[in-house]
Amino acid sequence: MALLAVAVAVALFAPVARATVPDLFDQPMAQAWPARRAWDAQAEREFGEFVAAIGRGVSEHRCGTLARCLNNPRINPLYVPSRRPLRIHADCGDVPYTLRAFFAFRRGLPFTWARDTVGNGRDRRYRSRVRPVGLRRWTDFRTPRALFNEIASSVDSGFYRMAAAVENTDTYPTRVDRRAVHPGTVYYNPNGHVLIVWRVDPDGTVHMIDGHPDNSITYRTLTERYPHGSRTDGGGFRNWRPLVGARGERYASNREVSDLAEEQYDRRRWTIAGQAVAFQRWVRARLEATAKSP
Repeated sequence: MALLAVAVAVALFAPVARATVPDLFDQPMAQAWPARRAWDAQAEREFGEFVAAIGRGVSEHRCGTLARCLNNPRINPLYVPSRRPLRIHADCGDVPYTLRAFFAFRRGLPFTWARDTVGNGRDRRYRSRVRPVGLRRWTDFRTPRALFNEIASSVDSGFYRMAAAVENTDTYPTRVDRRAVHPGTVYYNPNGHVLIVWRVDPDGTVHMIDGHPDNSITYRTLTERYPHGSRTDGGGFRNWRPLVGARGERYASNREVSDLAEEQYDRRRWTIAGQAVAFQRWVRARLEATAKSP
């Protein structure tokens, strides 16, 4: 009986192993990513600040892949401590979507993107008359990690290849001035490359980061090596379409988007002091801190 009493006492007072709590990336979506606020001007400014922080890390060669940038607390202001860090393979088309999704995740904002795209042509990257089909919502996924993995496997540069007139696109062509082109704005090269702006200098120089097929991420400035395309392929500067409602019930229509514009496709505008110039030189002049917005 004495031995039995000792055994019971040991069982009662022995330390209880704590249940392992899943990383935030692996918790159920409703718990890890509730929609606590709606997208507004303040949220967009904060998104730009987040992209700028990641851009600085890339430009200073402190992270060579997007995953390493996001998993580094000295680079990512919204870093998530975890036993199993986020591991994603992000090429150029994935980088902007992943940054947008990560920010929405950490700030309790709704997030959606096109389920797929359709258009004329076999190669998804270069089709014409492209339009989105369906919509994925963050709540469609079991965990945040599942969502990030899906972006890496489903998004391609063709998701940006849409004319301004198309409704319900994830991004849209925007004006070219300092109010519209800012950290977080996307730059689409219709030859199949996508970059995201992280800084605009007072002299109008545009700094961007981009991903590559080998999973590396690099830093660039806008030069003639990045053509912007035409109205039909939607190339050039594109901003994220606003989500309307506390839970992002719908995308804003074209009529509701104040900075949707096609001016960057009008070659007659590409002038400085009455002289025709290349698109990239015109952009720099338009984005100078002293330039007057139209």
